[in-house]
Amino acid sequence: MQATFSPCGRFRYLLWDVWDDRKPMLAWCLFNPSTAGSILNGRMIPDHTWTKGVGFSRKLGYGGQVFCNPYAYVATSPKDLKAAGYPIGPENDRYILDACRMGDGKVVCAWGGLGKGLAHPSEVLQTIRRAGFQTVALGFTTEGLPRHPLMLGYDTPLVPYP
Repeated sequence: MQATFSPCGRFRYLLWDVWDDRKPMLAWCLFNPSTAGSILNGRMIPDHTWTKGVGFSRKLGYGGQVFCNPYAYVATSPKDLKAAGYPIGPENDRYILDACRMGDGKVVCAWGGLGKGLAHPSEVLQTIRRAGFQTVALGFTTEGLPRHPLMLGYDTPLVPYP
């Protein structure tokens, strides 16, 4: 696992890993980064979302995955992100397109209900589409937002995100 953080460490722009370089990577755009990718005892630590993404990516036939987020501020709780004012990060939009380019042209949007009423996830979605990438999701919330993978079964199919 590798990560790109801002110099101040408050923003994580990318988190990626390759386990089979003969296969393409799957790009994911979630909501905001947790502490996954931080160093603990000399080793990068994953989190539950990262691990769930690996399971989906492997099941779908990919050899790696890359995570990016509309909000790059590292927060383990949505409340912390809200209290901080939903910081995006000074270089985040550039890194989102870098993440998309690392994949095979498909981007799994998965910010879940946390994106309700916030403009930036929609702006990121439009940026990804304008750049020519295909947006997909693991289904949708009742509000029409792309579901987060954490509580979904691995049999959940990817569907177009129109």
